[in-house]
Amino acid sequence: MEFIDILDTEGEVQTIALDQIAGIIDDGDLRIIHSKVPDFKIITNLPRTAIKSRIKYSRSKMYKRNLLGGIIED
Repeated sequence: MEFIDILDTEGEVQTIALDQIAGIIDDGDLRIIHSKVPDFKIITNLPRTAIKSRIKYSRSKMYKRNLLGGIIED
């Protein structure tokens, strides 16, 4: 299982598993990342493209790990 870290609006780092992300909603200058876990969401001011690229990078890293049977170091 792969996780990503997101800096929220209060300056705290929040960690969420990729398979627990239910969706991302734009609300003005903020992005709300909803989780499949009830009552857990991350509110951040990171651009949507930054969040999407982190998810894409983590998924590709996870795919390479599963394909080759080991962890790839960057």
